[in-house]
Amino acid sequence: MQETLFHPAFWMPLALAVFGIAVFVYGNARVKAGIRWAGAGIVALSVAWMAIAYFIDTFTETCVKRTDAIVAAVEDAKWDELAKLLDKNTRLAALRGPEEISKTAEHYAGMAQLKVVRILSHDVQSIPNGVDVSITAYVEAQTPSTSTWTFSYEQRSDGILLRQITPVRLNNQSLDQVEKVIGQLAK
Repeated sequence: MQETLFHPAFWMPLALAVFGIAVFVYGNARVKAGIRWAGAGIVALSVAWMAIAYFIDTFTETCVKRTDAIVAAVEDAKWDELAKLLDKNTRLAALRGPEEISKTAEHYAGMAQLKVVRILSHDVQSIPNGVDVSITAYVEAQTPSTSTWTFSYEQRSDGILLRQITPVRLNNQSLDQVEKVIGQLAK
């Protein structure tokens, strides 16, 4: 319900505004002030709905923005900022916690001579009590490639928890190969 209210399809508030305009025109043509004001109220309601949808982020939008911020921190080599964006229980293969993940990312980015990371696509899927945000990114490094990652978020009473980061494909390597490399870097 919250997703529909705060992140509606574009046509929903637009359809409500068109309906409000039609009611306003109908009331105006018949010189019925009550109907005219009802139409104006419906138009005002649709404008308010669009404004609320624009200014209030839903859980899903917050997760996508946080994922983008994590990717930006890696690209800009801001390892302290990356650690702040991760939760204390966030896992990445055998790694656990922001310090381990940040240090391993720094090591891997230096080793690969990471220059640019551009997100090509987002795929958001709802899961029970959370959202999985999968990204495919172009990675310009010593060897340019694309990689795919899944960020699993959980909605809790105390906020949003980034539970798991899963490399799906990295440098054309499978998940098993990537986890083996990450495990070796963690040692």
